[in-house]
Amino acid sequence: SDTMLDLGNLYTAALPAWMAAGFEQAVDENSLSVGEEVLTLGYGSGDAAEVIPFFMAEGWQEATAKIHFGDAMRFAIDLNREQYEALHDGRRVAGLDYVPNNEFIIDRVGGTDERHFTDLGIEYYKFIA
Repeated sequence: SDTMLDLGNLYTAALPAWMAAGFEQAVDENSLSVGEEVLTLGYGSGDAAEVIPFFMAEGWQEATAKIHFGDAMRFAIDLNREQYEALHDGRRVAGLDYVPNNEFIIDRVGGTDERHFTDLGIEYYKFIA
């Protein structure tokens, strides 16, 4: 689906996110029926994948309508490589006029390598109200 293409690789959240996007598309296109078998496949950036077969249950359309996954994506911003790298490194991005509001941001990336604790690369989040 187009929404799936916007998601890319979400690591551990990939499969549930893709399923939500796919279910919304299936509702819009009336392309899945109760009892129909579906094969889900999610992949990571390494050598792992999740493959789960299942059957569409009664009420799946109503449950899908409550997800509102497409609504969550309507504020997505396409970034080029330089913008992504700058944001990932915590630098300001020229030409990106976006102010976080009522959402989580990456506050900092860990850099401690002590004897009993290592947080190298761990992302710490903060909620911006």
